[in-house]
Amino acid sequence: MDDLLEYLVKQIVEEPKKIDILTDESQVSNDVTFIIDSTKDDVPLIIGREGRTIKALRNIVSIMALEDNKRIHLEVKHQKPREDEGMEMDEEMMDKSAAKEKRKEPKPAKVEKAKKAKKSKKDEEKVSKKETEELLGF
Repeated sequence: MDDLLEYLVKQIVEEPKKIDILTDESQVSNDVTFIIDSTKDDVPLIIGREGRTIKALRNIVSIMALEDNKRIHLEVKHQKPREDEGMEMDEEMMDKSAAKEKRKEPKPAKVEKAKKAKKSKKDEEKVSKKETEELLGF
């Protein structure tokens, strides 16, 4: 069963060499849990749109497990980056967060424009309120 699951998953993902299938068989019950360990980018491919791909994989493996009278559970987890990969990831993350912070800082011209727009909106409300009062005779 796990060979079939591994074959199918490796056909779906972009990095098949980084796929690991771990098996956890319960001694008490007839449950078998397969943990699909993949890269973070491959997790959405394994799960699929609205979970269709993972459901199909579960159905295929469950059919094979019927012969052994076993229940199948599938879990998808992503691998933690290795230390050498992690440093590159940290630098990328820092660059991205710095760019986000830069975007978050309001520009003075935009702030002034927003304040003026807010004031003019309040002024319009006052004018329309006065006009309404005049029309109604208050």
